[in-house]
Amino acid sequence: MILSDLTIAPARALDAGRLSDVMTCANAQHEWLPRAHSRAEEIGTLGDMIDVGWVQVARTDEAVVGFVVRRGAEIHGLYLHPKAQGKGIGRRLINV
Repeated sequence: MILSDLTIAPARALDAGRLSDVMTCANAQHEWLPRAHSRAEEIGTLGDMIDVGWVQVARTDEAVVGFVVRRGAEIHGLYLHPKAQGKGIGRRLINV
């Protein structure tokens, strides 16, 4: 993953499926964290949050690598693909 091509921008409606993939990969690292919703429910909820402008996405030329869900100053979620963790991307998302 090349970070020089990293961009952070508002999520688009068509990003919801990719965001669900990132969420699934991130959550899979935690054995204690059960999957509480179906993929369809996750995509629907993410789509709703995208529609109201709460989601910022970090992407490289290759893929969506993470996202933050924020309403005003309150962060509701921060997810990074495991391969994107430890590279300062989460910090950049929080500071957007």
